[in-house]
Amino acid sequence: MSTDEQQSDVQKKFDYAFQCYESGDFKAAFEAYFELAELGNKNCQAFVGDLYYLGRGVGQDTDKACYWLEKASEGGEVKAQFLLGKIYAGKGEHSKAFEWYEKAGHQGYAPAIYKMAIYAEKGRVGSVDKTLALKLYREAAEKDHLYAKRTLAYRLLVGWGGIARIPEGIVWLYRMIVDGYKIGKQGDLESDSLRV
Repeated sequence: MSTDEQQSDVQKKFDYAFQCYESGDFKAAFEAYFELAELGNKNCQAFVGDLYYLGRGVGQDTDKACYWLEKASEGGEVKAQFLLGKIYAGKGEHSKAFEWYEKAGHQGYAPAIYKMAIYAEKGRVGSVDKTLALKLYREAAEKDHLYAKRTLAYRLLVGWGGIARIPEGIVWLYRMIVDGYKIGKQGDLESDSLRV
């Protein structure tokens, strides 16, 4: 089989796995992704890790999820790094979680930058650092992360950057509303994006 034929075969298998995933047939999706993951496909390794984490198509197993996500992360798979951060945060291992968020954040992944900002604000891996938190919220907000825009707006409006920064908070609040965020929307506090 030529290299082109091999690539075509891999693409067909990936497309099939994705179709299964989209249609809700997680068992078939897991099997198809797993086959490609074992061949070293980093994207598929991330999917396998995610499916183990969520328990979709396979029994939930955070150890196996971490194994596959770490393999995907070796190739710089940013969503795998972010998910590893979430897993370790859920275990209360905040230093390890922050390391993974930081790896994804250095690649410009806005959800990871947002999580790093929360860690800086709460002092989860050191002392509380509002200056760093504000910088990270701004960085994520500039990448159109909706919750970062909201948090940045609120922090500036309550005076985190001093009285001179309150107008900037109003601008971020306006941007957030223009993007479709409804203030006080039901379910915000339960949103996975807001939990660390």
